[in-house]
Amino acid sequence: MVANGDGSGQALTIELDAAALEALQRIAAERGLEPAALVARWVRERLAHEAEREKGRARPQRPAE
Repeated sequence: MVANGDGSGQALTIELDAAALEALQRIAAERGLEPAALVARWVRERLAHEAEREKGRARPQRPAE
């Protein structure tokens, strides 16, 4: 991971195949977000879910679409 330099956190590079990147860009555009912002949101949501699961309070996840 690499620091952004602006004090806001760390950067993480991931590889996506063309279809996944296209889908990410489409969904992000539909929500008025940059793809990186959407991925960061999804990761934070998943981490919160995992923390709740570890405490035994997680709600079941919906199947991926």
